[in-house]
Amino acid sequence: MDTETLFHKFRHISRLMKPRGRRGGQPGGPGRGFGTGPGGRHYGEPQVADPTRGQGRIIAALKLQDAVPTKDLAYILGMRVASLNELLGKLERAELITREPSEADKRVILIKLTEEGRSTEQFKPQRPDAFSTLSEEEQEQLGEYLDRIIEHLESQLGDADEAPDEDFERWSEQARARMGEENFARWMSRMSEYEPEGYAGMYSRRFGGPGRGGHGHEGHGRGHGHGYGREHH
Repeated sequence: MDTETLFHKFRHISRLMKPRGRRGGQPGGPGRGFGTGPGGRHYGEPQVADPTRGQGRIIAALKLQDAVPTKDLAYILGMRVASLNELLGKLERAELITREPSEADKRVILIKLTEEGRSTEQFKPQRPDAFSTLSEEEQEQLGEYLDRIIEHLESQLGDADEAPDEDFERWSEQARARMGEENFARWMSRMSEYEPEGYAGMYSRRFGGPGRGGHGHEGHGRGHGHGYGREHH
């Protein structure tokens, strides 16, 4: 089998294994959930209930860290500010968030959840169980093969692929100062579950995430930002 065919197989498997929220909806449950609320408004739309997509990703991020500047959300979600603002407008009209100037700096707009936003019911993302089709021995062999591939690719790419993104460096330093090291690391780690290909996923892989052997958080989240600029609606 040629390299190009194997590459496309890997890409396809990666797409299929991306964590996903449950599609559709189920009525009932606490909070906004699904059903009809005051004024006949319908709650629990898939865009909000699914923490891996569009508006739902914003709600999930704010549940982990509330009162976040717009730029911080843009970075953590790998979105352009203009695209983020469009989704924020929809959430604001639905009374799930508010946008307020920071008391410390009126030029900074903080995104906050309302009570209704915080009680919004969301599904836990599920990663498809792809490896149950393999025996335990086959899984061990596959893990060894993948380790060899990773080691080979990393030796080829060298330091060039690890060069820090200066814009991300500046932002992460400011974010850590606002949030504190521990909160910043926790936020990035948790958000990597919803956005594994963005800055959060990169941070998790390089500084203690699964599959990297764990490097702690001493590096302060430096990364090359391959996920920045992708919009997810």
